[in-house]
Amino acid sequence: MATRPPRDMLKEDLELLPDLSFWYGLSFIELVNLPNWVLRMYAQALSRLKAELEIVHNRAVVNRTFVARLPSYPAELGQHIELEVDPVFDDVEFLATAVSELDVRAAAKFGLPCQQRRVTDDSPP
Repeated sequence: MATRPPRDMLKEDLELLPDLSFWYGLSFIELVNLPNWVLRMYAQALSRLKAELEIVHNRAVVNRTFVARLPSYPAELGQHIELEVDPVFDDVEFLATAVSELDVRAAAKFGLPCQQRRVTDDSPP
């Protein structure tokens, strides 16, 4: 597999590669070959992934390990981690938007017909 140089990656993206590799089980080559928007999506979800791991293993109580892994998480030792549902739906919406945008770009690149559908908050389920 050919590896493209990380020329269009931001420094912040490159600094996250070891963490992303560990938590998502992807090699450096696999990560470098991902589009930047995928790397950013993985990075955005990383703190939630770590928090969910701590919730499962520590009964949602913040301990020293949790603080070491997520120093910027707004919680103190002994505090219970509150589960937030809204970010999960935000992630689903972000993923749907990202996939849709990717499809539109691919259709444009290969000259394929494409119908775009806009979904609004007030549309029926």
